[in-house]
Amino acid sequence: MISQSRKVTYKAYMEAAKWGENVLSPVAHQLIFQKKQIENRLNFLRSVGESKAKLNENIANLEAEMVELKIQRKELNIIVQNMQKAVAI
Repeated sequence: MISQSRKVTYKAYMEAAKWGENVLSPVAHQLIFQKKQIENRLNFLRSVGESKAKLNENIANLEAEMVELKIQRKELNIIVQNMQKAVAI
């Protein structure tokens, strides 16, 4: 009797476990798929953020270079004006 009770309990346990796997398997696959989608979106957003940071850094560098180039242009304009005055004399 105890042996038969153990067999019935074990069989019920196995059937419940199998049923749980069958029911939860599609849910698990859906969760895995959604997790991959979220990770892909997160990676994309990270790359956009990194690109934006690099772009801002490049803009700052170019603006600094532009200041230097404007100074050089003013100096060259002064040199050209002085040369024109010297030729005119």
